[in-house]
Amino acid sequence: MQEKPEKLLISGEPFYLFRLGYMLNKKLGISWIADYRDDWSTNELQMEKSGGAVRKWIANIESAYERKWVGTANSVISVSAHYTKRICDFLNKPGITVQNGFEESLLDLPELPLYDQFTVMYSGVLYPSQDIRLILDVLEMCHREGRPFRLIFLGAGFDVKEKKRIESLVPNHLKSFVEVTDRFPRSEAIAMLQKAHVLLGIAYGNMKGIPSSKLYEYLAIGKPVLLCPTDDDVMERILKDVNLGYFVKSPEIGFLILKTLQESYENPKFSEELRTNSRLNILKYSRHNQMKKLVEQFN
Repeated sequence: MQEKPEKLLISGEPFYLFRLGYMLNKKLGISWIADYRDDWSTNELQMEKSGGAVRKWIANIESAYERKWVGTANSVISVSAHYTKRICDFLNKPGITVQNGFEESLLDLPELPLYDQFTVMYSGVLYPSQDIRLILDVLEMCHREGRPFRLIFLGAGFDVKEKKRIESLVPNHLKSFVEVTDRFPRSEAIAMLQKAHVLLGIAYGNMKGIPSSKLYEYLAIGKPVLLCPTDDDVMERILKDVNLGYFVKSPEIGFLILKTLQESYENPKFSEELRTNSRLNILKYSRHNQMKKLVEQFN
């Protein structure tokens, strides 16, 4: 009230902060924008992880509050065109897409030596819809051809159910090549990604419009990104745009890609050249450049 703001931006999650926008609009007439980094009651991934009867009952209650509170917003923001449209259709509100983006400081990280063993690394939470059988089939083929690689699921062990799922799918003769870790402090996790040869993305089954937040870190680190399986959607489009993506639809294609990448790394300058060549293409996905869209929205 002392500052007399003209506009307000509220970012969820937690989505209950949207109630502040509702109250300030009702009491003081302040216009506001609801910024969804994930969607709320329409979130498919969260329903997938905890979609029991109680969770569905809670979701019905939350959807009523979402309509009530965000109904007072001028517009909404979300992270992909698909997400933005879904939320806008649900709320009958206009919206724009502002991607998560990456921190520019990641572009200035000192180069670290690669792991001695060729390493493919996935970073972050793994969801039940993300099928890892294809990357395991690729590992199987590479193993048979004498070109095995180390496969690390960085931080996926935080979810005990997903850790058990991963470990249950790995054949005994491949277990020595697969590691599921707990979470690390962010600086340590970034350093581990820098030391990997290839970064791994995994589609979310048939769900569309999901740009994994880790994808933007992958772009800034400038490594080859293996999308296995590919989503035929937003992640593939972004990776094609920056020339860092390799897209897998079958074990045979995955094997050929991994073989090519292993051979490429025989050139000691491959990693540096790839990062340098991708730098100009990825800048549009920085948080600074994504923030320009917010400025345009407020103006």
